[in-house]
Amino acid sequence: MRFTTPLIALLALPLVLSATPASAVAGGTTVKATSYPWLGALHSQAGFFRSGGHFCSGVLVRADKVLTVARCARQFKFTPGRLEVTFGRTDVKKKNGTTYRVKKIWVHPGHRLADLDGLEVPRNDLAVLTLAKKVKKTKPVKLGDVTGTRGFVLGWGATGETALRNTRLRRAPVPLVDENACRAAYGNVLDSGMTCAGSNDAAACRYDEGGPLVVRVKAGSRMEDRVAGLASWARGCARAGSPGVYTDVSAFRDILKKRL
Repeated sequence: MRFTTPLIALLALPLVLSATPASAVAGGTTVKATSYPWLGALHSQAGFFRSGGHFCSGVLVRADKVLTVARCARQFKFTPGRLEVTFGRTDVKKKNGTTYRVKKIWVHPGHRLADLDGLEVPRNDLAVLTLAKKVKKTKPVKLGDVTGTRGFVLGWGATGETALRNTRLRRAPVPLVDENACRAAYGNVLDSGMTCAGSNDAAACRYDEGGPLVVRVKAGSRMEDRVAGLASWARGCARAGSPGVYTDVSAFRDILKKRL
């Protein structure tokens, strides 16, 4: 999630990535990536600051389409081949899983940054990655609405604002935060494309950007996971009164129909 300093900064050299100290799924437990085969780790060999060049996440929504946030993809828009997505990798230090090169990147044309007391707030924080090859034998995840009172988040980041060592996939249950409470934390910088989740007990944080906010819904006679949001920004990590803010994918349903 976004802290008060940039997550990903481009240095003078082309596509050499840098970053401020990391944090990630706080309050969670480790899980196997094979339990979420549609979850991808975004990485680049240009990114030397983390194991395997990992820096964000994304979700497989079509056989060759990965949904993530614009902040994770925009710097690769004109050199998409430098960005890769790996599925089935529980620990980003390892070389297992299946990796796909990105061949095309669409960034929401309305993506821009607003300011909240020095905190950069991304608007229309959405991107679609087209993979060079289709992902076989993996069922894409469905998108859904923010519904109910609880969901869960997934990510490979660290476990607190100064805890930098974690490289394993973690899952944390989080409360869904209503609009009034979200506005009490962040004011009018929020727009209809954003939704809030998380608490001081559990939250997605830095290096979890683009990762899913998942809700469980009834689909016929069974329960099914749906991605309702993508981790976008926050003030700090799991701070009281500062929930995480997610791109509300249901708000972009019409534009995504044209891109997926």
